[in-house]
Amino acid sequence: MRIRSTCACCWFCVSLCPQGAIRADSGLQRAVIDPDRCIECGVCVDSLACPGSAFEETTDPVSLIKKGFGRMIAPTDDKVKVTGRVPTLDVKYCDAKGGLPSATTSIRLELGRPLGCVRLGQAEGVRLELLGQGFPVTSLSSYSSLLQGEPPRLPEELAGILVLSVVLECVLAPSQLPAFLDAAEKAVQSRKVCTAVNLLLNPVLEGAVKQSLATVSRPIQSNRKANLGLAAAWKEQRP
Repeated sequence: MRIRSTCACCWFCVSLCPQGAIRADSGLQRAVIDPDRCIECGVCVDSLACPGSAFEETTDPVSLIKKGFGRMIAPTDDKVKVTGRVPTLDVKYCDAKGGLPSATTSIRLELGRPLGCVRLGQAEGVRLELLGQGFPVTSLSSYSSLLQGEPPRLPEELAGILVLSVVLECVLAPSQLPAFLDAAEKAVQSRKVCTAVNLLLNPVLEGAVKQSLATVSRPIQSNRKANLGLAAAWKEQRP
C-alpha cells in the first residue's frame, strides 16, 4: 500500500490503521506508511474513509505475499462491509452437507488472531515444532505455496514478513485433542503469537470431544456455532 499526493492531511487514517503503520509526516505534508508494519489488511482503502482517495494498492513481491493472507474488511456481494473477530476456541458444527468424518475432527490454529499480525518465521517455527512432535500439521494455500524443498520449509528471506494471519490445520481423533492443544499452547507462547483455535467436527462427535477437552490442562470456554448451510440456499432463491 502507498499514499499518493492527493492526501488531504486529515490524519484520520493514522488512527484507523490497526497496525499503527501510518504516521503523519509534517515535512512531506502527507501521511506515510511503514512498509514493515503494514500487513496489507486493506482497512485504509476498503473502509473508503480517505477524503482524498489517496491510498493505492502496490504490486511488489512482498505486498503480494501479504495480500494473500486476507483482508480485515471484506466487501461481500451484498455490498456490506464485514469485520471478523475470532474467539479463543470456536467450535463449529458444520455438517450441512453430511461430508464430515465421524471419527476425526479438524482443528485449526489461526496464528495472529484476533489481534491481527504474525511474522512468517513465527508461523514456521510453530509448524515445525508441532510436526516434530508427530502431529500431522498442514497449512492452508496462502502459506503452503511459499514452502520450498523436501521436506517443505519456508525460505529464510521470507521469515521477517508480517501478515494478517496464518492458518495451520491438523486432523485428529477426539482423544488426541488435549495433547495437541497443550503442545500448540507451548509453541505459540514461546514465540509470543496471539492465536485463536477453531474446531470443526461432525455433530456425532460432540460428546467425545467434550469429554476429551475436559482433560486439557488449561480450562477452555467454547463458543458453539452451527453452520446450517442456509446462506447458500438463500442466495440461490434471491431474484
